[in-house]
Amino acid sequence: IIHHLMNRRHNHFTLLLLLSQVSRMGFHNIPPITLGILSLCVGLHYNFLNLNIPDLTSVCLIPAAVYHYKELFRLITSAFFHVSDMHLYYNMSSLLWKGQILENSMGSLRFGVIVALFTVMSNGLFVLLSVLLSKYTTYNTMHNCAAGFSAVLFALKVILTYNSPNISSVMGIVVPSKYVYWLELIVIQLINPETSFLGHFSGILAGLLYVGGYVPVEPVVHFIRNIFTPDNRHPPTDRRDARSSVPRPPIEHNNETVYDEDLRRALMLSAIERRTNRR
Repeated sequence: IIHHLMNRRHNHFTLLLLLSQVSRMGFHNIPPITLGILSLCVGLHYNFLNLNIPDLTSVCLIPAAVYHYKELFRLITSAFFHVSDMHLYYNMSSLLWKGQILENSMGSLRFGVIVALFTVMSNGLFVLLSVLLSKYTTYNTMHNCAAGFSAVLFALKVILTYNSPNISSVMGIVVPSKYVYWLELIVIQLINPETSFLGHFSGILAGLLYVGGYVPVEPVVHFIRNIFTPDNRHPPTDRRDARSSVPRPPIEHNNETVYDEDLRRALMLSAIERRTNRR
């Protein structure tokens, strides 16, 4: 992707849009893990980090490369590279909103652990589903090259809306907020068929596994805390399942409307720049 980006002019207007969102939120109001992910994705996309990466196929998620050649690094690297400026803008706009709410609610350590687990889980599920589909159906995604943070964002959306009593509207369609990610999965695919349906679906599955209590977040958090505070000065971690860590969004959730507007704008703009296997 770096080669691709360096050989065309960037649409710096999208970078200005992203910076304007950061400015409106207030730089000091963006929690550290969210800000770190945003900075990493922007730095990679605009080649601010000066990494010698030949093209997108070197880092994207290719199920065949992971399954047959054990290139496991793709489970991680693919999440932080984006195909186009608008692809980056949509994902980072969504991350700013979700990250601010969830990281402030959970704490940076737990949020960072969850994002890391979701990155590997969602991409791992993508590979698993691709293998199963190639073996038992005619739908073959084994050689697709998928990239982007969208799968993790769908997983975070599941957490964010799991306990929500609110109602959400996407493109004029009203549904309970706790099911809105299913509607977004369909709407995004209808508006931009070149996005990775399987990638988004894998992210939703990862989120559902978390809220169902099947993701070992607390042991990882406890392990990391023990590394930095070996004398156990921190409060002991209880053995509640993952559902106890799912934040309950406030009743007056005005950000939901803001996100719907961002979704509509991003989808319309993304339709301008069609790219294969955007995720």
